[in-house]
Amino acid sequence: NLYYYRAKVMDAQTTMASGATFGRRQIGALRSLMETLGTPERPVVSSYRIWIALTLADAAAKLNQEAETFGYVDIACEWAVVGSCCNAELFRWKAKLLNQFGRHRDALRVVEEGLTKARPAEHRVGLKIEAARAGTGLGENSLASEWLTLAERHAEDRNLLVYSRDLAKLRAAIS
Repeated sequence: NLYYYRAKVMDAQTTMASGATFGRRQIGALRSLMETLGTPERPVVSSYRIWIALTLADAAAKLNQEAETFGYVDIACEWAVVGSCCNAELFRWKAKLLNQFGRHRDALRVVEEGLTKARPAEHRVGLKIEAARAGTGLGENSLASEWLTLAERHAEDRNLLVYSRDLAKLRAAIS
């Protein structure tokens, strides 16, 4: 039942976001959850595996485990190929994690790749936000400002309020 998987992943994400231990117990539960999923060739199963792997990557990043973080990202990328479900969120998460580890030029390359390959277009705002973060991390405020302006326009055109907080934080950091 996919609702069960969704609830488990969301519970783990919430715990990891709010807990001091970054959800170590949830990390184990997510690893077990991945093993119980069905055939990876089904796109919906691959999507859940990708989501779980990226959640695990995020947890490893919070624990400052760079090799483990990108090991999970690689797993997510492999499952995206298997399930033929290459979407912008995969690229956004990868760019976000690269930015967290100070690999801003790599993050920009991932954003460029994501903008050319990924669907749906709505999620491209997140990619542009990560490009702005990379520009900020590189100390190139003009580059960051260009990407941020593109992200703001895209979010406004599509009425994507979910990005408002990230956009405002970045605008304040650049100004």
